[in-house]
Formats: sequence, C-alpha cells, structure tokens
Amino acid sequence: MLHRIFIGVCLLACIVGSAEVSAQGGDHRRECPPNTQTIWIARTLYGNPQGEIYAIPFQNGTFSDQNEGMLNNYVTGVLEGEFGGSGETALNNWDDETLRAASVAARTVAYAWCGIVEMRDQDNNIHYGVDDETRQHYRPGHAGVRTGEYRTITEGTTGQFLSHGNYSNSYFDLQYRTYVGRQTNSRTGEEQTGPHKGVLDPVGAVDENAGTGMGQHSANHWVRGFHNERLADPVDVPNVRWTDYRQILTHYYTGVHLRNANGDVATPDYRWNLLQLTLQGPIVPDDWTNVTLVLQNTGTVAWGENAFALSRVWCPVDSPSCPTRADFLNGFAYWLDVVQIGDSLTLETELLGPPSDGRSYRLYWDLLHTPRPSNCSEGG
Repeated sequence: MLHRIFIGVCLLACIVGSAEVSAQGGDHRRECPPNTQTIWIARTLYGNPQGEIYAIPFQNGTFSDQNEGMLNNYVTGVLEGEFGGSGETALNNWDDETLRAASVAARTVAYAWCGIVEMRDQDNNIHYGVDDETRQHYRPGHAGVRTGEYRTITEGTTGQFLSHGNYSNSYFDLQYRTYVGRQTNSRTGEEQTGPHKGVLDPVGAVDENAGTGMGQHSANHWVRGFHNERLADPVDVPNVRWTDYRQILTHYYTGVHLRNANGDVATPDYRWNLLQLTLQGPIVPDDWTNVTLVLQNTGTVAWGENAFALSRVWCPVDSPSCPTRADFLNGFAYWLDVVQIGDSLTLETELLGPPSDGRSYRLYWDLLHTPRPSNCSEGG
C-alpha cells in the first residue's frame, strides 16, 4: 500500500497580550506616520536632485505626479524599489509571503527614520520626512506588471510593524539587504539581546558574504521551498518550506513582536521555526527512522532546560479535527536544552512512521511549554 506522507510545521499557539500605545514625541515627527496618513518625501530620482517634495500617501492608494502620472504610496514604492526583478530572483518569482514580510520591514524603517530629512515647500514652510535614497529606495513603477499586485500586498499589511521592547512605539533601525550568508552578522551592541542578533540561515549560499538582518533572496527561498542555486553542497540543502511571512520576520529579527496599527501585539511570546529536517532513510509505516531537526527559538523568551519539549503527531489527512492540543500533550516528547532567543538547537532522534492502515497522514510538530514530569519519562 502506497502511503502519502506530508510534513507540516505547527507554530506554538499562545495567548497574545497587548501593549499600551505611547504617543510619538518630537517636533520632527509631527508629520510622520503613524501620526499621519501621509509622509513627506524629497525626490532625488536615482541620485539626481530634482527639487521635488511631496506629502504622499504613506501605505494606501496612489497619487498623481504631474511628470510621472499615477504613482504608488510610499511603502509600496519602496517594495517595488527593493524587490524588483534580478538575475537571481525574477520579478514573477518574488513570493507573496516574502513581499508581505518586506512591506512590514519597509514600514518599520519608515517609522524609525521619518523626520531625518528637512525640506521646504514652495512657500518656504519647513517639513520633515524622508528622501528616496538614504534609508530605502522609493521606486514607484519599478515592479512593472506587478505594480498593482504589490500595492494590494502592502495594503493587506496596513499598519503592521515590528517592535523591540515593551512599548508599541519601540521602533528600531531595521536592517535588510540582498544577501546575509549562512550565519548572519550580529549588529554591534546587539549580539545578545538586540533585534539584529546573528542567526543560522541555512538557505544562504556558501559563497555569500555575511550581512545583518533579513536576506531578501534567502527569505524568498524559505517560502518557495528550495535552496539558493549557488549552494555548493547539495547534501546540505534544507527541505523546509515556510508558509507565513511572520516566520520570515521572527527568524531574521530576534526578540521582536509584530504589532498591528493600534499597537497591539500580534505574535505570541513563545515561537519557533523549523530550519532543517533531515531523514536518514524513508518513512515507513509502523517503523522507525533516524531524523535530525534544527529548531530556532524565534520568540521573546529563552527556552529553559526540561521546560520545553518537541512533540510530534501523525494525523490522517481526511481528519479536519486533528491535531488538538491534547494530541501533542500525549504524544512522544523530546525534551530540549536551554535555547536563548534567536539561537538554534540540533536534535537527533528517531521517528516512528504512521500507522499501516492504508490512510494518508500528515506529520505535525509542536513545541510544548510544560515542566518535565518528575519521573523523567519521555511522555508529554
């Protein structure tokens, strides 16, 4: 009997709290999002000063320019400028989840840096905003046939941003770049607890230079489920595919929360990503095979020894009620060591195949936050 085997990743579910919204201060911020729905921008047009300034829509809709016609809002225009087509990733190959993560990143950068550029309008009034070069490349129309699609993706994340700290306005100078290597660099001063702590990123190419923050091409490899074609060693190719832009953001930015437009936290404190899963042999019903997993703590709390366990459950594909929390609590558990925020853990263990009853099964993994039983048994 041929069994169809599916491998899925279940993110840890937690009760999500909210934080008090603190007002933005500073005179330079008075015309900046999220205080306003527009953002002042000085257009330099690819480094050639044009002397044009606008108060344009920040994250929704379009506006009309007398020279260029209809242009996208600021966040969408940044998305177009940073995620146009390239030799490695064609325009049509940028996945929607990658673009959602990028729109949140672009919005976060704008929140952090709006107000650094002083500009004067035709009436000599002073405004503070951004330009189209220094922090992010605003290139409306650069996505060509996907321009409208990019705008829809941006508007689907309206108001979402990343914070690091206990307050809703804890914006930070978020970094992203083309490549970041297989081990991203920590930003100076953020090696232990900052949002740019270096992380293992196995989808990067062997010959990539290490960088800080999110790797644009690597993020796309995660959600498309295949590795960088420039990898030199095919044995080391991850076989993990992520399905949610929040996995990208919490992987590359350590100890952060995703927040919605009113500042409420939209991610749990306890989170994890599966970075690699390597099977030493085929999965056979009712038989054991060795498996190596690499897990990353993507949450805001360190995992304590004997307080966290990885559990797995086989569920019939045709059973919509499976899995439940009880399934994981009663499943086979692999107790974990201490894992700090952003760090990864390699776990080598055995995996029992699904029942040999002729049905198709999907394998779910989940992380349990529960004290280890006093008898030290392997039960959850």
